Amino acid sequence: MQSDLLASLIAKMRLQREEDRARHNELMNRRDTETVRTNQRALLDKDAKISTIVSTAVKKLKPDQILNVDGSNIQAWDEALGVIAFERFQDKFFYTPEEKAVINTYQEKIARGIIHSSVHPDLMYELIRLKSSAEVYNHLLVKFRVVNRAKHLRAWETLKNINPSDYGSSAEAISAFDRCAKTFVEQGIEFTWDNVVALIFQSNLKDHLRAALDRKVNLFMETRNFQLAASADVLQLWDSDFIENRLAEETGRSDASAMNLTLASGADASVSGPVSGTSSPQDTSEVSVMALNKIPRCYICKKLGHMSSNCPTSRKNKGQPKGTPKIYFMYTKKGCR
Repeated sequence: MQSDLLASLIAKMRLQREEDRARHNELMNRRDTETVRTNQRALLDKDAKISTIVSTAVKKLKPDQILNVDGSNIQAWDEALGVIAFERFQDKFFYTPEEKAVINTYQEKIARGIIHSSVHPDLMYELIRLKSSAEVYNHLLVKFRVVNRAKHLRAWETLKNINPSDYGSSAEAISAFDRCAKTFVEQGIEFTWDNVVALIFQSNLKDHLRAALDRKVNLFMETRNFQLAASADVLQLWDSDFIENRLAEETGRSDASAMNLTLASGADASVSGPVSGTSSPQDTSEVSVMALNKIPRCYICKKLGHMSSNCPTSRKNKGQPKGTPKIYFMYTKKGCR
């Protein structure tokens, strides 16, 4: 009898324990569900707050400060983004942090939202795979901020060739000047005396050293993080070209050297773009010209400037006029080799 009572008591205790465990599990599940809901609600509130911050920041951008799909306004976009970063994070260079800098996760989400919203929608797909806002910023700069001194010179040529006679009113002429000013701003060119002298010198150089100078100026800018070449830099590069060319002529090294030129098409009458008042060729395809300037050397007197057939010390050639160095031109149309 006592054993039956003991077994019944044990069964009741086991049942009570199972009921208590079930109630405890139900309570824990309910708490977990409530915690998840609370976290989701907080996350939504946080995302909504981030979205509001991003929307407010992007509204301050002008239409011409939204990065175009071709990156033509990269300079204006970069400057506007720096202003927003300073206002939001008190750091103009937030998108270019130091290598070991610790970035706040909340601020990173805001920065990522701002930079995504400040570009053309067609650029979004290639930005999604990037890990941070700093990578997005660097990717866009590398993609679009290509050093092209020819664009600077073309803008200068356009400004220089503005003719008031081409416009019907002063307002139209002023508008043309404003467009030029906007171009200089987008290209990051400050209208200082130093920059103006550099542009004048490079654009007015018309001899065979122009191509070499253009290449050196582009290399100068590429190796200095897009820094503009000052007038002293351009003059120094031109001076080095002049010395190299003179040494080549004196040592006869030009026997194996060639000067590559590109004749501009009808769309670009000069390196700096179309020039008012110049005629355009009918054929718009570009033509390459290679001028080989061979300095002759006489084997009789061992001097440069003439061949043995025109040597003044030779009795056979006395009374004959001295020959002149010959220049040979080879024309090849691009795409028609």
